[in-house]
Amino acid sequence: MEQGLNASELTYHLSFPNREDPWYLADSTDQLGRQQYYGVDNIPRIDIDGRRFWFGSLPDPQVLGDTIAARQTVPSRVWMALEGWVNIGGDSVFIEVKVAADSALGPGVRLHMAVAEIYTHWDEPAPNGQQDFYGALLRMYPNAAGQEFTHSGNVLDTLTFRAALAVPWQTPVPWQFDNLKCMAWVQSSGSRDVLQSISRVLCPLVLPQPGDTLYVGLPTVVEWMTHAFAGNVRLELNRNYPDGPWETILDNLTNTGVAEWTVTGPTSTHARFRLSTFGDPSQCDTAAGDIFILNPTSILVTLMPIYAELDVGDTLLVTTTVVNTGLLDARVTVIANAEWAQPLESSFVVPVGTDYELPIFFDARGFTGDTLVADIWMLTGNFLSQEVMVILSVTLSDTRTPLAPLSPGLSEAYPNPFNATTRITLTLDKAAPVKMAVYSITGREVASVLDGMLNAGVHQPMIDASGWASGTYFLRVDAGEHVYLRKLLLMR
Repeated sequence: MEQGLNASELTYHLSFPNREDPWYLADSTDQLGRQQYYGVDNIPRIDIDGRRFWFGSLPDPQVLGDTIAARQTVPSRVWMALEGWVNIGGDSVFIEVKVAADSALGPGVRLHMAVAEIYTHWDEPAPNGQQDFYGALLRMYPNAAGQEFTHSGNVLDTLTFRAALAVPWQTPVPWQFDNLKCMAWVQSSGSRDVLQSISRVLCPLVLPQPGDTLYVGLPTVVEWMTHAFAGNVRLELNRNYPDGPWETILDNLTNTGVAEWTVTGPTSTHARFRLSTFGDPSQCDTAAGDIFILNPTSILVTLMPIYAELDVGDTLLVTTTVVNTGLLDARVTVIANAEWAQPLESSFVVPVGTDYELPIFFDARGFTGDTLVADIWMLTGNFLSQEVMVILSVTLSDTRTPLAPLSPGLSEAYPNPFNATTRITLTLDKAAPVKMAVYSITGREVASVLDGMLNAGVHQPMIDASGWASGTYFLRVDAGEHVYLRKLLLMR
């Protein structure tokens, strides 16, 4: 346990008396491994720092509290620091642990890392009557045995360990991103004595995401989740992570919410946000990657994708839309790499805050068969480019050498952020079963978009967010052997 701090609590769920225990089913390998390590054959059982304290019945709370308090007064020769963060879009939990000691740690000492729930309540009691569950183990890294290490005993030598745990999509116990904590402890594998432990509540920062660019003077949306009390959350920014100071950006926030922050200078290419809660240093989460804070660019332009199909010998005129959401007017240059697909205007100006209709002419005369692909690029003054793939579908002919088939892939949703509806483009190189569903940031499925067989080609389903609350969602697409994940932001 953490000397001078609250104890780190972790609960193992075993296969008895109920083999259908959902936490056991979700991670039976780790649960069984810890059961065998401790030699557990009777429950409930409580171990304090690896030493059996109570079993067979529930202990007196006062005796338990006094025992924990007494153990916390025992000096430890090990120091630990722990940082954890959630990459929601990437379905991962990351843990970084630093360990130092003032006396040598030899073979037989192991570091354990784990992710656990904070608290879960069941309306329907378990077979033993229990409805409230605390600290249930979800996953250990790398496994229940941990990893052996040694330390020189020089207190200035710091060892760093990192773990990345993939969040499972199909599990009896779905991982709720606002109900997770990460833990680490150093334990003697022989005596089972825990030399030191540490835990942190994960406070996922949903927006901004690592790699995002923020512009000085412009508003940006910040979204977060914590398990703290309402009005107890602070958002901080480090412009030179990890060496720079932390500055408070937003204060007295609710435990979960969305806020708008007008970005301030100075600029930075190594900035990170951090969520923290007042009075509890164990509740803190630093973003998983750097963001960029830049002076505003003059041009932010997007080109809506289009897909055209026509027969051999036909022509077609299609109009696409160029959107300028930047701060200044944009001069746009359009380039195509195929003579049969040509924009009718190659250079034009899109005033700030307006749309521009761009006509593109397709000419299939002179072709005798096959499927052809042309790329159309849009270039602006700040070198922002948006590729638009235009597909010409014709009947395959024996007189031509077939070109490469379509490349499977999933575009970003457009528009995004969106108000009520958005579209996304799925390209299949062959017929495949497709499941397309939208999930909340807690992993709950909120909508099924597609579920069935689709032919090879380009598909553009509409995503209708009617009835959804504002916030961040994730679109997961299982298309044959391919799996895609895209972030959606609904703003009303």
